[in-house]
Formats: sequence, C-alpha cells, structure tokens
Amino acid sequence: MRSFKEKTDRSYKYHSVQLNVGREKDYSFMHLQEMIPDGIIYSEIIGEETYNMLGSTYTKKIDKYGRENEPHITVCYGLSNEADYFAIRRHLSNYRRFRLYLGEISYFSDDTKPFDVCKVEVESPDLHRINSFLRTQFKVKSSYSEYNPHLTLAYIQKGYRRRNGQHPYVGKEILCDKMIFSHTEGYKLELPLGLNNNP
Repeated sequence: MRSFKEKTDRSYKYHSVQLNVGREKDYSFMHLQEMIPDGIIYSEIIGEETYNMLGSTYTKKIDKYGRENEPHITVCYGLSNEADYFAIRRHLSNYRRFRLYLGEISYFSDDTKPFDVCKVEVESPDLHRINSFLRTQFKVKSSYSEYNPHLTLAYIQKGYRRRNGQHPYVGKEILCDKMIFSHTEGYKLELPLGLNNNP
C-alpha cells in the first residue's frame, strides 16, 4: 500500500476511516478553536520538536492532547485488517459525493479519561450509512455502540462546562468527495468517492 501523504509520527491500535477537514481550505475550524479559552485546555506534553525556519532554530512542544491539530471526522474506528482498505475503496468508488453540515458545539465526558472533549456535532445521513456498512461488512472493534459523527476541537479540563449552542458556522456545508484510510502506523491512504458514479 502506498501513502499519498507522508507518514505521521502517530501510531494507533486499529485502522480507521475518516474524513479530513483541511485547515488550508477552511478557516472556520481555526475560528471555532479560538473560541475555546487557553485556560481550560487539557495538555500532556510528550516531547519537543526542533525545526529551522529562515535561518533560525525553533523548538516546539509536542502536546498529545491540547487543541486538535489534524481536523477530521471519524467515520469508523476499530478495523484490524489492513487489507480491508481495498474492499472499502471499491465500495466508496461507487458511492456518490455528498454534503454534510456542522451542528452545535457540545461536550463529551468519559469517566476513564482525565479530560473532556469539546466538539462540533455533524449532521449527515450518509456518514451514518457508511458507518453502518463498515460495521456490518468488516470486523470492527469499538467501545461505542452508537455512532455520533463530530469534529473534535480540543481536549479540555475535566468538569468544565459551557452551554451547548450556536456558533457562527452552524449549518456550514462541507462537501465530502473523498475519505481517508488511517493506517495503524500513521499512513494516510485516499478513499475517493464517486470514481465510478459522478454526480
């Protein structure tokens, strides 16, 4: 399998299918993140990274949590067989491109985690259909029985609460024309939609 993108420095227990929301195309994600005060962000610094820019050397802390730095919507997590990529790619190449819509800001809490998750709800019957297909056609290990599509903004201090609610991008439309197979070793493989069925 070849990646279309460089391997990331992250690794995971299982493969996943996700929809990336690129920052370079859509600044709404950064604006939504800016609405979260610095003082409530949950951080776990796991190292440092040194890089050169314009002849100067800079050091950046690597935060395992903090604000989400790879905006995406998980379509299905828990695939254990990397060969599933080929079957999923075949299926999605026949699936029409579709639109999804951003909903309200909400929060998720898990008693086993030292943080809460601040997220934006995502409305899309197509994401539910694809998630259901993947769960029924492939062996998937997941802790969650119900699929709740969302866009994670940041990991925040446990117990902090804001009202769920409106933001300037409620109802914003995002076109989905491809998905990503995220390999356990950090490789990202394209899953184009509609190759065999253009809208």
